[in-house]
Amino acid sequence: MVKIILLKTWIENIGNAIIDMGTYSCLRKAFPKSEIYEVSGYSNFLFEKTNPGDSVFYLDLYKTIINFPRILANNLRDGPPYQQNCLNIGELLDADFAVFPGCTLYEYALNKYLPTLEKLRKKNIEIIFLGAGGGNYEPSTINFIKKVFKKLNPKALITRDSDAFKNYSNDVKLSFNGIDCGFFINDWFKPPKIKDSFIACSFDKISEPEINTSGKIIRLHHHQFAHKEEFFQKPNTLISDNVKDYLTIYSNASETHSDRVHACVASLSYDTPSRLYFGSPRAKLFENVTKKDITNELVKLDTVKINTLKREQIKIIKEVIKK
Repeated sequence: MVKIILLKTWIENIGNAIIDMGTYSCLRKAFPKSEIYEVSGYSNFLFEKTNPGDSVFYLDLYKTIINFPRILANNLRDGPPYQQNCLNIGELLDADFAVFPGCTLYEYALNKYLPTLEKLRKKNIEIIFLGAGGGNYEPSTINFIKKVFKKLNPKALITRDSDAFKNYSNDVKLSFNGIDCGFFINDWFKPPKIKDSFIACSFDKISEPEINTSGKIIRLHHHQFAHKEEFFQKPNTLISDNVKDYLTIYSNASETHSDRVHACVASLSYDTPSRLYFGSPRAKLFENVTKKDITNELVKLDTVKINTLKREQIKIIKEVIKK
């Protein structure tokens, strides 16, 4: 029986949970009888972000109280890092593989998880980057990731966008151009039906644009812990710590409009037309699954194509682990 550690990230915003649980579904489909140990990366997140004398972390997370400039926060960090004291439960487990999914191929994510990944490799636990992409593809980031891959020697890299595959496929022997694990979220949760007709809007990076509708709008915010005052000023607003609440809305909406990549990923996986209003390298993940530009218009997934891509990703995971 295959034993897999699923290295979840941290629920800094609800999109992380969409990736994590989509990954779980993907792994479960590949190995129905496997043991999958879900472990949180919140400890990694907290210990790397917090330093001696630096209580600004809490102000940064809970911006409802003080808008503290990040540059000042960086200047207040004046002691040895607490990260060396961090424990991730995965480090105590025995397994064949550890799977690290999502937007992990840049400093922000990997700096937090690197000590854990190194400890796993010392225990001869193979690392698989699954549905992986970067927050950016700047030269300094690419150089950093290449050094990390050389150090970790991961078992496989399955990317979620072509830029990640192009930049890193030569650095990992088993490399594949795949899809984001969030597209498996509809296999993990079957939401209840809502009789009401409505459009879903999720904007917490930019102000909500004018949406051409006379119908009901339900508003969601992915930053469930960093509440801006404007979040409370419009009707039918949902802020939750339960990812299933969001999936229920996205699956029942007639359309989704958002500045959040995984609001659109989740909606599309449930066949809800979606449009993304925020330019980001992360939006590249849609190029593998849509023909039209999601940043310019509402798009839907080709059901046949996405199901084919999902089957291919499951097949790749099976082959990688069996090797």
